[in-house]
Amino acid sequence: MSPAPPIKHQAILRNLLRIIDKFVLENQLGEVLFTPCDVIFSNINIMQPDILFISKENFEIITDLNIKGALLD
Repeated sequence: MSPAPPIKHQAILRNLLRIIDKFVLENQLGEVLFTPCDVIFSNINIMQPDILFISKENFEIITDLNIKGALLD
């Protein structure tokens, strides 16, 4: 297991999340998620991005457990 990111990284991530989420909500563009959230690209390629935007046109890729990445199906 990797160690947690430094506190400065977390503070920057928090600030970015606030800005991005506010913009997305105000403009009804979709959903903003943050780690830990698995994005599945294949059976062996699973990522956890720090911040993730999903447009409302692509909500079908959101499941109860994870996000289906662009390379699936």
